[in-house]
Amino acid sequence: LTPTLAYQYPDLAAEAETDVYPWTCVLCGEEYAWDWDELEWDGNPANPPMCPACTSGHWFAELAEGTPLWEDGLHE
Repeated sequence: LTPTLAYQYPDLAAEAETDVYPWTCVLCGEEYAWDWDELEWDGNPANPPMCPACTSGHWFAELAEGTPLWEDGLHE
């Protein structure tokens, strides 16, 4: 399951036999569990959560469901 679906349907995530993908920062590649307690997000997919590691360093990068940009060679 994607982190967004798991967030919207936590019972489904708990019952799912498949794993829930982590949130991945598009800038630094840091991964966070979908149900991480310190994740500040209102659940709106149009406004994904921000990466706490980048935000603390004064960079503003969103967490995404998928491969980080740096892994694709798009961010250098």
